[in-house]
Amino acid sequence: MLLMELSARCAECGAAYPGNFAIEADTPPPFAWAHEAKKTVCSCKPAWPQLMVMVDGQWHLGYPGTDGDWTVDGAEERAFCRKCGAYFLGHLVVDPDDTSHLVDPDEA
Repeated sequence: MLLMELSARCAECGAAYPGNFAIEADTPPPFAWAHEAKKTVCSCKPAWPQLMVMVDGQWHLGYPGTDGDWTVDGAEERAFCRKCGAYFLGHLVVDPDDTSHLVDPDEA
C-alpha cells in the first residue's frame, strides 16, 4: 500500500472531504479535467458561471475582475469553477451578501 498526502473534494459543490479515502488503481477520474494538475481555462459557456472562493471560512460566489468593493486574489484563495473544476488565477470580486450559489439561501 502506497501512502500519499492527497486531498479530495466533491466535484459538484467543491466541499473538501475530511476523512480517509481509497483510490482503486485502475479507476479513471470522473472528469477529463481531473487528469490535469491545474486546469486554468474554464470550459463553461459563459465562462466562470460558478466561480467559488473561500473567504474567512465561508464559500462565496465570485466574478472575474476588480470592479467591486471586495476584491480577492483567486490564486491565493484557491478559487475554482464549480461546474468544470478549472482553477481561477487572478482577481475576482466577491459580494458577501450574495447567496445565489446556495441551495438554501438561509444556510450559513
